Amino acid sequence: QLISFCLHNKTCQYVVIGWSCAYVGATKPINNFKDYYEAVKVWCKNNGKRLNPVINKFHDIKVDDLFWTRDIDGIYWICRVKGAAEAYLDYELDIGARVPVEAYKYGTEVPGQIKATFTRSNGGTAETLNDYRGPIIAFSQYAFNKLAGRDVYDVAKIKGDNILNNL
Repeated sequence: QLISFCLHNKTCQYVVIGWSCAYVGATKPINNFKDYYEAVKVWCKNNGKRLNPVINKFHDIKVDDLFWTRDIDGIYWICRVKGAAEAYLDYELDIGARVPVEAYKYGTEVPGQIKATFTRSNGGTAETLNDYRGPIIAFSQYAFNKLAGRDVYDVAKIKGDNILNNL
């Protein structure tokens, strides 16, 4: 259900994070992502839990940022941010916030640097391109353009630098 809600919906796609439990003990109404972010920090502190770094990725994300995510079947998706993170409550699916995205299924074969971020201890659920350098950014922009069927990112200068020839 969660993957269908997030990625398989053709009209609105999302990447989401949990902590719907933060809404229960919130000391003030959660009306936006800033309220949600603060409620999660308080919930984690009160329950002896560590704040998962993915919430900071949601906090810092900007429109047109690219990032990778992986679904429960191990399929990697390339995502372009369409709007700011927003508070969104769904107890059944354990959703506390979402980011609207344009997402495309890439497959299971991605560069090792991307794959490694999802397999390390405390592995990520979504990795922004700020976590990568040079060729991985070029690869991601090229992959997004190709899957989107349009040139959203200017990869012409990248092609001229022969960066993609090494991918």
